[in-house]
Amino acid sequence: MAAKSGEVFAAAYARWRQDHPEPVLSGDDLARARTGLTERTMAAFDEVFGGAIEKPEDLAERAPLWDQRVERLTSELPAHLAFEATVPAALRTAGRSCSGNLPSRSRIKMLPVRQLLVISAAPVSPAAVPLT
Repeated sequence: MAAKSGEVFAAAYARWRQDHPEPVLSGDDLARARTGLTERTMAAFDEVFGGAIEKPEDLAERAPLWDQRVERLTSELPAHLAFEATVPAALRTAGRSCSGNLPSRSRIKMLPVRQLLVISAAPVSPAAVPLT
């Protein structure tokens, strides 16, 4: 199943690259997309064929549903590849911009752990909790 999923992924990725030559996916990006497809394919297989198959007709009845699931998973792959091509870079950029807005560690007052435990264990009066 994983080998077939890998073949489907390779073919879909080759088609996607023809239409999207510019965003280059890293090895990690490709691995996430490939692994995601394999996991979704295995889950779909278990869902379709996981029940008891007592006679050949049971298998024949499930085959069209399996074909539909594979078609759906394959058709969703270009969107997943586009996601992998854009989101990791956007997250890195967001992370860099956020880290510039945080105060430095030297400006944050660090409390001893013992004091934090006392503060967190302090009882709260019911009157102090607003009712909304």
